[in-house]
Amino acid sequence: MTHAEHSIKRAFDGILDRCRRKNYKGQHFYHPVDTIKSWMLETTGRGNVSNSAKLLHAVSNPNAFAATGPNEIKNALILFAILLKLDCGHLIHIFQQHFHDNSLDAVIHRNILNQELEDSNLEYPADILEQFDQERWAFCPAKIEHMHNHTKAFYGGHWILPFCAREAINEGGTAHVDRVLLQQDLVPDDVEFKEELEGYEYVDKKFGKCYQFAIKSFRAEAQNIFQTEISNFHGIKSLPGVVKYFGHYKIEDYDDDNILRTTHNILLEYGDLDLDEYLAVQYPPVLNAEIIAFWEDIFSVATTLDKLHNFKYDRGDGATTRWHGDLKPSNILCVKGKFKLADFGYAKFEPNQHGKDPRTELEGLTHTYGAPECDPGRTRKPTKTQHTQEIDTWSLGCVLSSIATWVVLGSFAYDQYHDVRKLAIDDLKSEPGFNPPKASDCFHDGRDVLSAVRSWHKYLLNSMRKSDTITGDVLRFVENHMLLPDPKERLPSTAVVRRLRDIVVSARARYEEALRLREMPDIPAETLKALLALDNTAPPDVGLEARLSEPLNDRRATTILEHRSRPQTTRIKKSERLTKMVVPAKVAGRQEVLESALSEKGESYTRIGVIFESPTLSPTEASMIPERLQLDHPNPQTRAAGPARSKVVVTPPDAHRPGGVSTPQARESVDRNSLRSPVSPTFQSSEYGLYQIGESSQSPPAYKSSQVPRPLRQGTTGGNSLASVPYSNPRQSLGPGQPLITRRATVLVDDDIDHYPISQLHRSLTSLWDRNRGLLSVLRNKIPADTKLRDFIKDRDIKFLVDNGWSMRPHWKRAKLVLETLAMKVGPLDENGLDLLFPRGDYGRENVKGFDIPPAFRAAMNEAEAGDDEALYQTPMAKSLDALLSSHYKDMSKKLTIIVLTTGEWENTGVLDDVEQVIATNLRNMSERLPKFFSERYCTLEFVSFGDNEEALQRLKDLDDEFSERYNIP
Repeated sequence: MTHAEHSIKRAFDGILDRCRRKNYKGQHFYHPVDTIKSWMLETTGRGNVSNSAKLLHAVSNPNAFAATGPNEIKNALILFAILLKLDCGHLIHIFQQHFHDNSLDAVIHRNILNQELEDSNLEYPADILEQFDQERWAFCPAKIEHMHNHTKAFYGGHWILPFCAREAINEGGTAHVDRVLLQQDLVPDDVEFKEELEGYEYVDKKFGKCYQFAIKSFRAEAQNIFQTEISNFHGIKSLPGVVKYFGHYKIEDYDDDNILRTTHNILLEYGDLDLDEYLAVQYPPVLNAEIIAFWEDIFSVATTLDKLHNFKYDRGDGATTRWHGDLKPSNILCVKGKFKLADFGYAKFEPNQHGKDPRTELEGLTHTYGAPECDPGRTRKPTKTQHTQEIDTWSLGCVLSSIATWVVLGSFAYDQYHDVRKLAIDDLKSEPGFNPPKASDCFHDGRDVLSAVRSWHKYLLNSMRKSDTITGDVLRFVENHMLLPDPKERLPSTAVVRRLRDIVVSARARYEEALRLREMPDIPAETLKALLALDNTAPPDVGLEARLSEPLNDRRATTILEHRSRPQTTRIKKSERLTKMVVPAKVAGRQEVLESALSEKGESYTRIGVIFESPTLSPTEASMIPERLQLDHPNPQTRAAGPARSKVVVTPPDAHRPGGVSTPQARESVDRNSLRSPVSPTFQSSEYGLYQIGESSQSPPAYKSSQVPRPLRQGTTGGNSLASVPYSNPRQSLGPGQPLITRRATVLVDDDIDHYPISQLHRSLTSLWDRNRGLLSVLRNKIPADTKLRDFIKDRDIKFLVDNGWSMRPHWKRAKLVLETLAMKVGPLDENGLDLLFPRGDYGRENVKGFDIPPAFRAAMNEAEAGDDEALYQTPMAKSLDALLSSHYKDMSKKLTIIVLTTGEWENTGVLDDVEQVIATNLRNMSERLPKFFSERYCTLEFVSFGDNEEALQRLKDLDDEFSERYNIP
């Protein structure tokens, strides 16, 4: 090839790189292909020759007449691009006879094409066809577009879905639900579809502006249920209060066993939480206005059910009567703060029969929340029972009964209520002739409401707050008009809605009367302000990032009994138990109610700075990475001793995950001797730094026996240590061939550290900096630098990540000393300034330079010190590293070194080896952009460990010793 031909080929490769995307499976695709087309048509140079013409010239046989000219491939520019990528651009004249840019997914007529390729004297034509068939799908990924009126079909197992992130939310018997992100520019320019998507934008820290959806996927054998749900959505798509439907599609894809399977999929509005989850992450309302406001929000579900029952829609056979048939907490979703009905796979629409009580046959009914007449034990096969709409009244009554439990007694009792019903049914099973209901925790005994449910209601009425003027009326209404054995005696949905409105009015009136008669004191404004301020500092509702940091546990299916039977774990996993304890959370409805109340009182208030304590970035901060890294506290998503309630599977947001993630599971047993070395590294101090000069049996300076510190534990030698660079060969610090991840010697675990080398070095550096702190030096920002390292730490960002979890609290004094020492050592070498980050809270500092380093880092450490409560102050290390590495991925103009100060006792999310997975995923992503990424060590990590927890140290040791081999990282 000539220089010009090489140049145009490199330019073509560059335009492909610009358009290359990757989906949640790691499959590459190209978007927008119009960018490739436009570039192909661009003209440059003398004669205004187009890029496509230059490429044609570059791939054509110079000794043969050109079979195709640039004008002849204007409708096949993407086809030409595919062949160029396969080094088969010279075959465009053959493929063009069978494909063009709008038919890249057409069936390949292999016999004909194969013959034509053979006629051109090509070797291995079948291989060329196979490569073309594999590559073409990257240039025509599946389009997610308006799909209301037809089923979009993607057959063959080659289609690439362009979702950038995907996570499992829930899995049922016939379908599973995933949450997906789709970058906004991947949505076609369809005005109607984009109007429907308004309000569903989501800004992801890695992928930018996206739309978020839920995808409900049915297996092939459940096609009938899929068709029923599609038909039902078509009938109610304009009904407010139900989850929005965007369309549907079916796709053939290969499963884990490489078997081609078909799934039927519905694209839906994404709900952040179902009702179970919502009650898990919120505290019950306390103030009267809060309690009433919460119940009003819940009553909106009854209003939606009534509209569903009586919605006017002509399907061609007259107006219809409807049933939901599967009303339960997991089918009530919280969408942007509003409760909506979901899951219409078992809903039924029947033509109105004027003058008759509407009845229909229903399948797949909920058992736990189902009415007695729906219980399978009441019907004999093959007899089919006709049901009235009042089966939904019973189910709603069960839901209201459960919610009342949460309002009065909180999350623990919400779970206990399940056990109470289960125990009652178990007792009934011992009675002779008793035919038990299908569900072991339902609200009836097969005929009538359980006596245990009535007794539980009395218990709740006896336990209510004085400020609660509404929940008692709700319980009495549920018992007297909804949970009745005869469906004819239950109120229809219209009457239920009317009576619930009356209950709200009555509750407000009673409270106002109690205030007027001074039976209850009015709450002073200063208390309301304090409560509002505290609520503002509590974690926001849990979103995608929190889901990404959770293990794959089905919180909708797990019961508290399973948690009680869980075996005890080792100390390192204690945090997994303690996260079930009470942690900061918002109170349902508090913010809106108190802001309104303060406004009515004519009071102003100032919001204090919000400190997010869940592993979820605030919506406004999610887009601020990396400028401001907000890495937070554990969340209240799991209730006190309560079950986890949703399945979550991590797909690299990345993501998203928003986020995230956690730490390697500690081994159950670790050989204590394997962590203790008979020798400790010997360090030599100079005015420029601390150098590890080898292993020695020498001990630290002599002390009294009661003051002898424990020896430094052995870390890995060599590698990319900034804290301990071998004196004799500083090139070894960051040169090729050194480990990407190293674990240095563990820092002392006792208080007397004044005579240790690190303290000596700190004093030496401090003295050196003080001697150079003249006015001229300060103005010029001239500070002493390590001349031995200057040439080897060049164009490299240095970031410190300091663990401020509970386990670091005993070591905080030492961590301050180590951090300040290392910062003074390497600070002069980072021209952009050092960054200091913490996994918990926004205490970090960015781009700190010169003489500002010691005071700035000292102040940050004072602010960031954690408490000693293990439940409240855990370390989301994987989430922190993911955010840090993901932010670097966006700008890799400089190399990166991350120095982590930690005990290794991190938040345990249940995901095995999640820190390693996060590191490996991010390093691979970076290496795809830079071919020399690994050989030139563009990104290195170093762990400086504190303390003597054996399992934590083993965890760090595995990062050092086993990471490269396990994850195939050089």
